[in-house]
Amino acid sequence: MYHIYKIKEYLSPKAPNPDISVIDIMPIGERFTVDNSTQIGSGTFGQVFIGVDIEESKNVAMKRLKWPTDKEKKNVIKKEVAILAKMHHVNIAKLVKAFRPSTKSNCIYIAMELCSGGELFDVISNRGHLTEEDAKKVIKEMLGALVYCHHLGIAHLDLKPENILLSEKPSEDLTVPLPSIKLIDWGLSAEFEAFDHCPEQCRRKGTPAYMAPEIFRKNYNEEVDLWAVGVILYIMLIGFWPFDPHNIMPKFKGDHFHPPRRKDVKRMQLNGQYSQKVKTFVKTLMTYDPTERPTATEALNDPWFNTISTTVVPPETVGRLKHFIKTKF
Repeated sequence: MYHIYKIKEYLSPKAPNPDISVIDIMPIGERFTVDNSTQIGSGTFGQVFIGVDIEESKNVAMKRLKWPTDKEKKNVIKKEVAILAKMHHVNIAKLVKAFRPSTKSNCIYIAMELCSGGELFDVISNRGHLTEEDAKKVIKEMLGALVYCHHLGIAHLDLKPENILLSEKPSEDLTVPLPSIKLIDWGLSAEFEAFDHCPEQCRRKGTPAYMAPEIFRKNYNEEVDLWAVGVILYIMLIGFWPFDPHNIMPKFKGDHFHPPRRKDVKRMQLNGQYSQKVKTFVKTLMTYDPTERPTATEALNDPWFNTISTTVVPPETVGRLKHFIKTKF
């Protein structure tokens, strides 16, 4: 078990810059440059490019979003920036600066720490190698980040494989541990006070395949992040979703979502030649009743983290992981 001094390591942030949450007006070229030919990501939110922070002489990830005319939508972006500004943790991609090129600009740039290693599942799939110990390192770092942000009263609410990046490129030597992970994309995140208004004012948030059952009932809290960690760990070790997202999604216009039921969760098993402790741990993370689900701190204290396994994930399982990148589920 982790002693309390170990947990405190996750709760000692370096104070962020006091003005970092301010959305400045700053022409491209004054502090940051961006090359539109260097796009490294895209989605409904906008695009991500590699830029240069002239002041710090280093590359950054430049997330470009459309600046809305609607006040409510503007507040959503401002809230994301404010939440990012509060966090300074080794396993959370750091906000560098948010700015608009001019007062008339129809876009906003959010400059973030560049995570050059790429998406976790992409890297693992390309390497063709994963062990239970590799998975343990990833999950431990995810939980460390959750202990930290939950301590700040912030829930991510959209944990999924594409939102887990590696801080740097991994070694070609498969015996060398994977680099540290970084959690990204806090666009759906919320502060705990928002949960006081569930279910009346809460909405479904996240990607259905990774959403805890209570999200579909619009009555949830930060514990949904632990469910998502369980789903991600299950996929890493099995290569399939624990619950088929085709069954979760509405079947026809006017139909509703069909989240896992209590009996579905009870039947779910992690098969394979893995340690009994990780099999129990996955079940614990995906406890149906959120009041019985462990907190991030409790999860980090799980006995699994004090054991050593020699189990190697089957190559065919590793090869399937790329399928889970950019999933629409």
